[in-house]
Amino acid sequence: MLSSKDGLFDKAKGRIVGSDQFLTKPFSKEELLNAIKAHVPGFVAAEHHLS
Repeated sequence: MLSSKDGLFDKAKGRIVGSDQFLTKPFSKEELLNAIKAHVPGFVAAEHHLS
C-alpha cells in the first residue's frame, strides 16, 4: 500500500485491511524494489538472469 499518511493509526489500518507492505510517500526506488522483492517469488533470480 502506498500512502501519504504516515501515522501509527494509518499503518495499523493498512495492516487490518490486508496490506502486506505500507510505504509512505515519498519513498525511494530502493525501498520500493525491496518491498517488491520480498513478495514476488523468484524476482531476484529473474532480475539476475535479465541483466
